[in-house]
Amino acid sequence: MLPPIGRLVSEVFYHDLKLEPGRLDPEIDPSCLPPNLDRPLLWLDTDKLGERGYERVQSEGYSRVNQAEANAIVALLEKWIGHAAFLEWLTTQKKHDAGIGVICMYAAQRDLIRRLLMRSALGHLVGHQIRVGTVDSYQGKENPITIVSLVRNNVDGAWEDDRKTVQEGFLSTPNRINVAVSRAMDGLVIVGARSRWKKKSPVGRITATRPNTTTMPRQVPKALSGSLISRERGLSVALNIAVSFR
Repeated sequence: MLPPIGRLVSEVFYHDLKLEPGRLDPEIDPSCLPPNLDRPLLWLDTDKLGERGYERVQSEGYSRVNQAEANAIVALLEKWIGHAAFLEWLTTQKKHDAGIGVICMYAAQRDLIRRLLMRSALGHLVGHQIRVGTVDSYQGKENPITIVSLVRNNVDGAWEDDRKTVQEGFLSTPNRINVAVSRAMDGLVIVGARSRWKKKSPVGRITATRPNTTTMPRQVPKALSGSLISRERGLSVALNIAVSFR
């Protein structure tokens, strides 16, 4: 993994050790990258969607889905694939089983994202250039680019700093979060709520590192096309992402 991703993993999960990044040279030629993939770390923040960004429990079991995250991921992938140089790299590279991996914290979210992708113009890439799986299936695997769908977003947790926190479920397990964020070689995109995690939780410790953050707008029409802004230490990058909320 590239140094910024390695530092994130080291600071959050191995803070007593000084881990060195495995490599300095990217897997993907930077000239092939879409504008919003030019940084190794990005958080697509759904907090401003309010209740529309919350998870829901599958009626037939205990697994959970987050429709807003699924829609945002499909829209993000569609935007990337619209970049000709990146599409050419993705469809011609032979080094990796898949150039993009989508890691879901719940199996029901994996199934939802697969269904949405198969109904989209990206369906022919699923299972080949785009791999969608659960965090437990990703142990020992990696992709040049990974997108992590947190799924969990609610107000069912304990009070902290005068507000209700997210009830994390098994996202409180450090090993699962470690696996999710350490599968990326060149680019890591986290999708989901960024605030209200318990400070000492694994996800809460990641938010404290302040990766680039893109915030979904408060007002979301049925189909949204807009310029989303990523900010870090005074720097800003406009990310033009078309997001449809079904």
